[in-house]
Amino acid sequence: MKHLIFTIFVLVPLMEIAIFIEFSEAFGIWTTVTLILVSALIGGKLFQSQGLHTLQNALASTEKDLFPAQEVFVGACIFLASLLLITPGVLTDLLGLALFSPPCRRYLGLKILQFFRGRFDFWGYADVKNNTKGKYQSGQTIETNYREVIEEDPPHNT
Repeated sequence: MKHLIFTIFVLVPLMEIAIFIEFSEAFGIWTTVTLILVSALIGGKLFQSQGLHTLQNALASTEKDLFPAQEVFVGACIFLASLLLITPGVLTDLLGLALFSPPCRRYLGLKILQFFRGRFDFWGYADVKNNTKGKYQSGQTIETNYREVIEEDPPHNT
């Protein structure tokens, strides 16, 4: 974890500065500044258009009584992509543009699922629609008995 934080806050900015210097020497300072501003504007517009579309999909899922897990993930990717495009830098811009791409988001989502699949056993309980473990049927009422347990104050040792 320390290496990840070091990479994000030290190495990436150093690489971005080096790329800016090289780019400025090759194309000029005003071209570099224009590129920074245009990438920020593109990030804002893509966030606005794709974010609104994702929000509409999420609302449609909730109207069908489905949890919008995919839409939440896509929304998080779009938000992160926008932040990366607004942040000055070529590397962050490339990563941000990649996150706006649906195939890259699918690949990232699959990798995240593979990471968590081996660590937690909740897939059969969350997948009511596909009924993966045969435990629940959609629309099924599960009845149970319960009793309320009221804990008394523990005895004080005096």
